[in-house]
Amino acid sequence: MDAVTLRIILLAIGVVLLLGLYWWEYARAPNYDDDDADRAAADTDDDDAADQRRASFKSPTNRFDEDDREPSLGKREPILGKREPSLGIFDDDEPVEPPAPRWGGGLSSKLRRTRPAPVENQTAAASSPSSQAPAAELTAPAATASPADQTAATELLVQLFVVVPEDTITGADVMTAANKHHLQPGEHAIFHHYTLVKPPKGVTTPPVKKTLFSMANLVNPGSFPFGTGMRDFRTRGLALFTQLDGDADDLRTLDTMFSTAAALAEQFNGLVQDRTRSPLTPLQISKLRDQVKALQKNQRPRAKP
Repeated sequence: MDAVTLRIILLAIGVVLLLGLYWWEYARAPNYDDDDADRAAADTDDDDAADQRRASFKSPTNRFDEDDREPSLGKREPILGKREPSLGIFDDDEPVEPPAPRWGGGLSSKLRRTRPAPVENQTAAASSPSSQAPAAELTAPAATASPADQTAATELLVQLFVVVPEDTITGADVMTAANKHHLQPGEHAIFHHYTLVKPPKGVTTPPVKKTLFSMANLVNPGSFPFGTGMRDFRTRGLALFTQLDGDADDLRTLDTMFSTAAALAEQFNGLVQDRTRSPLTPLQISKLRDQVKALQKNQRPRAKP
């Protein structure tokens, strides 16, 4: 077989293959069109079903209809907006005092600086009826009396606060400090510093126990859970208070109260404040002593002309 014949045979075979491929593609073309039509129909059915579902949610009988939603409760007043009435000197929302000098260690001690702690949820402590002011008097304004008022005054209420950071004073700490400073549990579930008053000469009655000053819890309700309750007790402050009426020993009572408050602040790393919640300074101490002296002077019997 020569080369020309071989070329003709190969060319014929190629033409046959090309015709076969063309016929094969032509035969498959309708199937592709049918598949595209089926997919288009399926997409149309899906769109119709989605439209029906959306329409069903808007149906008047559907349980998720917007008109069947739970009615609004309206504007409710915040619960925290309703507070109990203030108890006076123990205000629940008092601002935190800025860092200020601490007076402690004794009447002639130097000023130190410490960080005061926030005081909240505090109430006026009850007092012994023999020497303390009733609760109504504890809410009196804290303004310093003028010289004219001091002259006309017949009694003086003194309040000191020992404030510490957070609830760092435990029940055991309170009992230890009270025993050290001769403070005994007494009426109204608070501590009292007592003294024995001897009767006049010639009187055979026994000595009478008198309260010089008292110590209460600075946190509501102001009392201490004496007994087993002191195991879990914690507080962030103590309140010392007394009412002086011009007795000869009032100045000594005031000094004892000052030294006790200073020792407590030193022991608990706290801050001593006066009744206005300002840091107690030597100047404030001097003013209070002058008020006591003026009160004692007013109580002395005046000589007849």
